[in-house]
Amino acid sequence: MTCSLAVGEALAAWMAGEATPWLPQRGVAPDRPMLRRWPIRPDGDLHETRLVEDR
Repeated sequence: MTCSLAVGEALAAWMAGEATPWLPQRGVAPDRPMLRRWPIRPDGDLHETRLVEDR
């Protein structure tokens, strides 16, 4: 629910042909490039961060 206002604002701007400087349209496109690796913190400790790779 906390993102619904921002989503509505972005969609309304894009439908009107306007830009949203705080959210690039390419960043939420379905065909955007996806990460192959991402950090995880099993215990929540920043010093224990590991990278997990997509296989």
